[in-house]
Amino acid sequence: MQKIKKFIKGDFGLCLLLYSVALLPRLFHLSGTTVYPDEITWMVKGKEFIYALGHLNLNYFSNAWWQNTHDAYAIGIPLVFVNGLSHVLFAGAGKFSLHLFSDIIASRLPGVFIGPLTIPLIYLFGRRFTGKSIGIIAALAYAGSPIAMGLDLWVIHDSFLTLFSFLGIYSFLVAGKTSKHSFLPGFWLALAFLTKPLGLLVVVPWLVLFLIKPNKQFYLSLIFRNFISFWVATLVLWPASWLSPLTAVPGYLFRQIFLVQSGDPIHNFYLGVQSDNPSWSYYGFQFFARTPEIVIIGLIIAVIIFSTRLFIKKTKNRESYFLPIFYYSLAFLLVITVSHLKGGVRYALPLLPWFYLASAWGFTEMIKERKILISAYLLLSIYPVLLYTSPYLYYNQFVGGPAAARKFDLVGLCFGNQAALSYMDSRGITGSVGVIGCSASAAYHTNRSVVLDLSKADYLIVETAFTQTYDHHGLLKNLIGKNEIQKIYEDGVQTAAIYH
Repeated sequence: MQKIKKFIKGDFGLCLLLYSVALLPRLFHLSGTTVYPDEITWMVKGKEFIYALGHLNLNYFSNAWWQNTHDAYAIGIPLVFVNGLSHVLFAGAGKFSLHLFSDIIASRLPGVFIGPLTIPLIYLFGRRFTGKSIGIIAALAYAGSPIAMGLDLWVIHDSFLTLFSFLGIYSFLVAGKTSKHSFLPGFWLALAFLTKPLGLLVVVPWLVLFLIKPNKQFYLSLIFRNFISFWVATLVLWPASWLSPLTAVPGYLFRQIFLVQSGDPIHNFYLGVQSDNPSWSYYGFQFFARTPEIVIIGLIIAVIIFSTRLFIKKTKNRESYFLPIFYYSLAFLLVITVSHLKGGVRYALPLLPWFYLASAWGFTEMIKERKILISAYLLLSIYPVLLYTSPYLYYNQFVGGPAAARKFDLVGLCFGNQAALSYMDSRGITGSVGVIGCSASAAYHTNRSVVLDLSKADYLIVETAFTQTYDHHGLLKNLIGKNEIQKIYEDGVQTAAIYH
């Protein structure tokens, strides 16, 4: 027993425990989570990528999605590689496949195991820079974040970007604090960039440290070394760099800067207005509305305390490392805010671990580590996962919960068709179905016929998020002459309606 306690108290044992605490509920929610259409896109790309890699099909890579001139595509190499490999091994049609899972579950598994790695890293950052107890509190709270959990379950890039961005910043801060040269930050920077172009913002805290720290020659050398390791890692890992080693990165960035402003839009709904480019407060509202109340309160306290200490120059030495994080958060928010493509809170996920760390720090600074209040903080920060069937539908009581939030935000995008199809199947309602909304995912949720020609469907499922975004869309004309037979609710909010 003493050996077990000693193991758990050690860094490795505690990290393993924190990781397990995060992993288990994600595995529990895995099969019941609705299929997001982007998952299908990246599942297919992952399978194709693995086959092209296995056959060294350079023609495929020279015309891959990162060359697209109409849509802003992430490079997505880390996710594409691991989800494609998992798909081929566990669900593929080839003779070497184990055929253990469905294609969507096989593709989700890598993200479910890799995404929670951010949780022990939050603890390690806290132990080194803010205090061990703050690291534990922040890690446990983030493990129950409804946003993070919801995104870890989907085959999309945001959890990977969060992990690699965090590693790129953390490893550089550690190198600076210990005055030891390391090539690791550049490697993590490469993986962050090869996930999404926003990964390049990792260099912001690097440059801030160079500007505010006295040992500028060391930091300049550290930055130079890691630009080299970034370039080498990108050259090795990205097939586009094999073909154009000098122009692949700048060419891709130029296309993305153009496409996020003028490419195909993302239709949205915010503050009661249908728009392709919501206003500047969009992401601030997302964080405020979709984060548990106690975490928001802790974050506000942290901002007040840190601003006060900074103003009166009583910032402790360890708190000087907050400045690079502050400027990183500011730069990240600025870039995603000026972009016309605003696809929900998932685009801002890389900021969430830092907000949870700040919240835990602010709360403990105020209460001075009183255990009963810390326990209350943790319980109030993870309650959405305990009470909500679909964590990603969570909105806090500051905005009245998910049902009331519908007045302000696009609640439940691509939710509804799974619950509606489950309702019909469980009640023996037979007949073909057409879906108005995220129709691409419907076939994953039922064995019945899902038709694309809505005029030939016996039943129509209309996702509520679609009517929020398009109240006069031509597809809605298919409802003429049909009657609503059932409203579908998930976690207290209507996500769809069934018509016959």
